[in-house]
Amino acid sequence: MTASVIGNATVAIALAGVGAMGGIAATAEAGEPAKRIYAHYMPWYETPGFRGYWGNHWTGFNNEADPNTIVGPDGRRDIWSNYYPLIGPYDSADPHALECHLLQMKLAGIDGVILDWYGISGAADYGIIQVASEAMFDASAQFGLEFIACFEDRTVQYLVNNGIIPPTGVNTHMVETFSWMNTNWFGAAHYGKRGGRPLVLNFGPIFVGDPGPWELATGLLSPEPELFALPHLWRNIDADGGFNWVSFSSFEGTTDEAVIRQRLANYFTFTSSDPNQVIPSAVAGFDDVYAGDPFPFLDHRDGETFRIGLDVAMDGPWEMVQLVTWNDYGEGTMIEPTREFGYTFLEIVQQARRDEQGSFAFSAEDLRLPTLLYELRKEGGPTPATLDAASFALANGDVAGARSILAGVVVQQVTRMPEPAIVDAGGSLLLEASVAGTLEGIGVRWERDGVPLVDDGRVSGAETAMLTIADATRADAGVYRLRVSVPGVEALSEGVIAGVRPSAFGIADFDGDGDVDLTDLIGFLAAVDAAIP
Repeated sequence: MTASVIGNATVAIALAGVGAMGGIAATAEAGEPAKRIYAHYMPWYETPGFRGYWGNHWTGFNNEADPNTIVGPDGRRDIWSNYYPLIGPYDSADPHALECHLLQMKLAGIDGVILDWYGISGAADYGIIQVASEAMFDASAQFGLEFIACFEDRTVQYLVNNGIIPPTGVNTHMVETFSWMNTNWFGAAHYGKRGGRPLVLNFGPIFVGDPGPWELATGLLSPEPELFALPHLWRNIDADGGFNWVSFSSFEGTTDEAVIRQRLANYFTFTSSDPNQVIPSAVAGFDDVYAGDPFPFLDHRDGETFRIGLDVAMDGPWEMVQLVTWNDYGEGTMIEPTREFGYTFLEIVQQARRDEQGSFAFSAEDLRLPTLLYELRKEGGPTPATLDAASFALANGDVAGARSILAGVVVQQVTRMPEPAIVDAGGSLLLEASVAGTLEGIGVRWERDGVPLVDDGRVSGAETAMLTIADATRADAGVYRLRVSVPGVEALSEGVIAGVRPSAFGIADFDGDGDVDLTDLIGFLAAVDAAIP
């Protein structure tokens, strides 16, 4: 196995009518190839809504958590993590969750996923993980992102220790594993390649520490895959290079950015002085839930840990960057949107793309749209075709079109306007809409004839579903609408007409406030004066 230069070809596919965005991320200045950024992805989550049960990565291997229990006032479930997904616990094989994640990646400037892969065996939970792995492979093609496998050879150790394969069967198992990847994945247009060769990562070697099985498994294939392993182990199996993971020592004992940057650069070059043999990492932080785990805590520092690591990786000579990780909630390294950090990490990736290219097509606000799409999918209100159209627009970079579609769905799904209302002058005008649904961050505000209302003592409930206007006058008559906002979208409801009847005092009640007094006389005389030239 020999190292080769990373190719710069941008994957551009169009499966099921959804096309790649022509390499959003890969549009650096002329003559300067863009970095290829990949998110390390865990496919091991299961939920009752999709598979009928909670998987142990949400419950804990010894039922340390009970996701059926709601903890806290925000509807949060008890999951086995110090952090909580913004979209809630999800199933790794759920196409709606995969759609949300992959669209978020595209809008952030991420090129693809490096999938943590447990092989083709049906032992333990490997078969369940394989279902989700194949779902991600298909979804990444559909949404125009690259896919790379990171094989866990610790699975081979489990198979040997449990008598599923004999110790003498390791070579055969490795050949079968790589042959399966070659048949099912390597030839796909969206499988990640370097120099025309499919790239495979190995999170290890943990068990298969001799180069022989690896050379046999890869050498039988054409083209022969490139193999990268952990930075301190790759030479043991004569791999093509190493990929970095979490460097706790780079952040130890200091917050001085210059010191941290130098330590990270040293960590990356420790793997190899040849940049073609290195895939550096940007780590969000490390805060795990594993009892007795020897790994230390690495503070996320509100995104600063991740930003510095990404800056160093982007500024260096390496052509690929791995983000650690998209969604390892057990170790607390996730960069996907969470309740704790919001969209911080994806906004940092967007900024890195702007710094690299001088501009970037998408904004922080755009990142909210896939989450809204996911929530609307789960609400189950509109026809799937409507949301499919929004998904298609997002996959092709048309955020304005997607926003327009989603805005219409939001108004239709969460608001029901009241009947027209009429009230006597001096009375109270009451308009009560119905705001339904479970969308995160719903906000409402009443408008009259396009002018936003504010609470001022006479007006109350301007930012709620129930609007009350006391001592109504003719000026309060008009067309009332509810402006509905959720992250990424604002939309106006249909209008409802409100009228104010003249006072029983007739024209003597000039200001229409329900009584006749000196202000009516003053108003009348002022109007007469204004009408006389």
